[in-house]
Amino acid sequence: EAAYFFPTLGVGMESALAHDLPAMRAAFKGFNRWIEEEWGFAYKDKIYASPYITLSDIDEAVEELEWALDHDCRVINLRPAPVLTELGNLTPGNPHHDAFWQKVNDAGIVVAMHSGDAGYGFMLGYWGLNSEFESFRQTALQSMLNMSPVADAIASLMSDQVFTRFPNVRMATIETGAQWVKPLFQRMEKAYKQQKHLFDENPLEVFRKHIWVAPFYEDDMNELADLIGDDQMLFGSDYPHAEGLANPLAFVDDLEGFSDESIKKIMRDNGLDLIQRRTA
Repeated sequence: EAAYFFPTLGVGMESALAHDLPAMRAAFKGFNRWIEEEWGFAYKDKIYASPYITLSDIDEAVEELEWALDHDCRVINLRPAPVLTELGNLTPGNPHHDAFWQKVNDAGIVVAMHSGDAGYGFMLGYWGLNSEFESFRQTALQSMLNMSPVADAIASLMSDQVFTRFPNVRMATIETGAQWVKPLFQRMEKAYKQQKHLFDENPLEVFRKHIWVAPFYEDDMNELADLIGDDQMLFGSDYPHAEGLANPLAFVDDLEGFSDESIKKIMRDNGLDLIQRRTA
């Protein structure tokens, strides 16, 4: 019935052009115009293509978001990483970016964080590995190191209390699996118990209201449902990428033990609900 479409090589461009921020923003602007000219952002209410927005310049980010909204954009893509700006690295939820989050909040669209080159290559180099983005296919150590850009990105948003300050913001994590969710919950729970004064709300409950997760087929679906609820789970089918299967509907086989109602939510309803703009 419908599908979300995300950039492919685009998810590496912020790292590739970190040395030239104006060129990087121009590249994404051109990419977004190409999507709109070829398909639009809500083609026949079936293909919901995602423009890529960088926060490296807040004024340009707000301008690009306004343009996308004017063209019926329903979902945008952000990198799960610190934002490189002329001021240095900032968290995505830093108050410097509040004008962007206010616009997202008011528009009621979805922010997706899709896996890609999040700039963690320096950690690979520290271990003597090839820091090129695609080199993870070449070494066992790289695939087992404890590096999770998406978990760190969500942690930073929780720390900056983005979802408390902008309660109509919804976020989906795409092609990042779900193994990172339980360890992040454990860290958030510990932080909340030890430093409750730093939070206006329990970050675990904030996650359950504002974050949707697309698990890999080999993830523990029951564990994920226990953590976040079946209302927050999304089916992904990007074969041959990590969460995809040659027969996409075979994902149902990994939902053994779930009720028919839950399966329908995960495979269909949650995605269709999420793509609709939600009034602030």
